[in-house]
Amino acid sequence: MHTLVNGLRIALAAGVLLAAGASLADHQRVVQGYVVNIGVTPIASLASIGAEGEIHAARPQSGAQHVMVSISDARTGRHVDSARVAVDVVDPKGTVQRKDLLLAFTGEVPDYSETFVFGWSGRYRIHVTVRSADGKSMQTEFTWYHKV
Repeated sequence: MHTLVNGLRIALAAGVLLAAGASLADHQRVVQGYVVNIGVTPIASLASIGAEGEIHAARPQSGAQHVMVSISDARTGRHVDSARVAVDVVDPKGTVQRKDLLLAFTGEVPDYSETFVFGWSGRYRIHVTVRSADGKSMQTEFTWYHKV
């Protein structure tokens, strides 16, 4: 069962990173020597999968989206599993949601995620702040277009 859940998480992570038909470049930034990837997918499609249902709300709010961030060293490719990651999501009307992301492992690869509400169609700004274990901080921002 554990292998099945990990396999499903890997498939979901790949789907999240390629969601909405946008190019990978729209989901990836290189910042201070680290590659930061994001993905957004409806939480309702993940809630029934064991680990995701346990990590996030079993009964998601309408418009709830799973925002996932992965971080790796641009030079070595080593995945980062010791950072603190926070995300601000700014909706088309200017409302800000801020959350610290939860660390999880997808097929032994670390990622950080949390649930945010995307209640409106339009442009969302996703601001990612990463604080490494040694206290260094980096920030980047992504634009996400959402349709209700």
